[in-house]
Amino acid sequence: MRWVFLLPLVLLACGEEETFTFASEKERQCFLQAEAAITSPDTRLERGRGGAFVEVTSINGFVRDVDVSETFRNCMAIPDGGISTAVVTETAPVTFTPEERSIWNGLSDAEKRSALIFIQQGGTLLDFVGQG
Repeated sequence: MRWVFLLPLVLLACGEEETFTFASEKERQCFLQAEAAITSPDTRLERGRGGAFVEVTSINGFVRDVDVSETFRNCMAIPDGGISTAVVTETAPVTFTPEERSIWNGLSDAEKRSALIFIQQGGTLLDFVGQG
């Protein structure tokens, strides 16, 4: 009978990936942007107890830090329609032209993280793509 109670803990420890249900397309897009902005392999985006997305940092399997995702929160604060032209980083929104938005949508998650860092350091998305 004890195994019934331990099974969820065993599955959790095995790294079972969490799937999310989104209230809107905007929430899904903001989740993707916030997830792409995370640069640490020890940090993941999860839905917190209150329903907001939080960044959870784990070290050696132990939760070290839980913070509200400012990237997600800032993205959700952009009025409807802003989602198609802006990517929100931790420091400020990055506004893309339609051409840049098309390029952005074609990048992998790892490339998006690298591009955000490049842009935060003063580059542009076109410069980032031109380096490769």
